[in-house]
Amino acid sequence: GPLGCGNINSRLIMRQVLDRRFRRLYYGNALSTEEVMVTVSGLYVHPVKSCAGISLKRAHVDDYGIVHDREWLIVDEHGKMLTQRVIPKLCLIGTSLEYDHLKLSAKGVSDFNVPFVRGRRDERMVQVWDWRGLAQDEGDDAARWLESVLHAPCRLARRRDKHDRRTAIGSPLGFADGFPFLVVSQAALDDFAAKAPAQAARFRPNIVVDGCAAYAEDTWSEMSAGNISLRGMKACSRCAIINVDQRTGRRGTRTLKALTAHRRNDQGKPIFGRNFIHHGSGDISLGDRVITYPR
Repeated sequence: GPLGCGNINSRLIMRQVLDRRFRRLYYGNALSTEEVMVTVSGLYVHPVKSCAGISLKRAHVDDYGIVHDREWLIVDEHGKMLTQRVIPKLCLIGTSLEYDHLKLSAKGVSDFNVPFVRGRRDERMVQVWDWRGLAQDEGDDAARWLESVLHAPCRLARRRDKHDRRTAIGSPLGFADGFPFLVVSQAALDDFAAKAPAQAARFRPNIVVDGCAAYAEDTWSEMSAGNISLRGMKACSRCAIINVDQRTGRRGTRTLKALTAHRRNDQGKPIFGRNFIHHGSGDISLGDRVITYPR
């Protein structure tokens, strides 16, 4: 056959064998005649960091992850990011991706539209954790709208075309905390829901998968869905945002306390879900089969 095909086929066969062994490890020998299929059961995009997310049927993926995910960021008057850690009611700002604009909504005020087409805008220095860099300022009208909702001085910033933020391994990163994808299993959400409030929105995943054991995602070195391949990086350590009821904006204590008692990494930090980076662009849809490879 063509040069190299034998080696490629051998690697594929070995991965299939390992995949079957991994599934049996989690599901037992009952799978000897019928494999359990892992599928995409949830897709979410969060256009504005820490504001409400959007459930999708299909997601297009570019260099930064799901298109428009964490493309916008709310900052204070010094350019530092504002999140639900500081302002829990950010979750009450609704987002909607329309034909040619991002729509922001909140109770008691008119909707505000942010055009996708970039106009002539000033740039400002913004800070996300330790990273500082330039972003596009979306103007005074956007700032006034946000201030009317949050009752605090703030600006709306957008990722530039020449955005230069990177992950720890050098891949493109928008305004997400550390990686472009967060994957959680529905079984993990169901398991933890018996201990504390655990709606998916509290954990802000991009992909929810069904058909695997609870927390199986922690063991995946790679996965693919649709025509996108993802590489596992680390378990996602969690903060006080998971204490915020995403429907009311009220912050409690129960969820983080229960998770800290239930699942921690070697450094003692509570963990839930797994962070991934991706390769290339393409699409992921609800119902897509997920192929996984154990570490």
